[in-house]
Amino acid sequence: MIEYILLGILSGIFLSATGGGWGPIIVPVLILFGFNPMVAKGVTLTSDVFVTGSSSFLHKRANNVRKNLSCVLLLGVLGAILGAGISNFISAKSFRIFIGVFEIILGSMLIGIKPRKLINLEANEGFHLAASIGFLAGFFKGFFGAGWGPIGVSLLILFGVTSKKVIGSSLVARLFISGSAAIYYALSNYVFWDVSLSLIIGGIPGSLIGVSIVRNINEEDLRTIIGVVIFLLGVLILLF
Repeated sequence: MIEYILLGILSGIFLSATGGGWGPIIVPVLILFGFNPMVAKGVTLTSDVFVTGSSSFLHKRANNVRKNLSCVLLLGVLGAILGAGISNFISAKSFRIFIGVFEIILGSMLIGIKPRKLINLEANEGFHLAASIGFLAGFFKGFFGAGWGPIGVSLLILFGVTSKKVIGSSLVARLFISGSAAIYYALSNYVFWDVSLSLIIGGIPGSLIGVSIVRNINEEDLRTIIGVVIFLLGVLILLF
């Protein structure tokens, strides 16, 4: 299981440093290893719960969590349940193309476009927009096993929330969203627990490294890094 532990470390770093990357990295890799796509998603989501829990705790200690943003993003739980429920009825290939292209567009926008202040946490403005983003990102997460970070984090940053607050707050909401989708896949026997455990063993120390990166980088550079990562994840999804 060494390869899964190493995969968990790499993905855990991306998860804590960018708010995404766990699903978009692990799902395609597991499929390349020969896993059934539904099992790949189930394994990814169940391990995601534990690694996201670790990352959330670390970001909370670093003061990167805004409770009001985390709460409105919880609408993503409904999106995740809906996405997981219909995942057996829609072609995963066509959906993968859609999310891959969408991530490439969002990554490019993060790199080249200045965010617009449509969501203002201090003035309690734009939370209806944040809730809509949470639902959309949750749906992608439930259907594809990936998408919460690349979709949710990207849109929140583009609409004016600082990158560090987005990462920390979205990880807290992600914990519940991944959990709700993971329950569906576990009850449907789409989880290999030994693989999930190996990913968790690697992912938790990886999350420590990711939080350290966020703590020691400025806002503009962090936004650019997130944009590049999301762009490359979109390319990865299209290729595999």
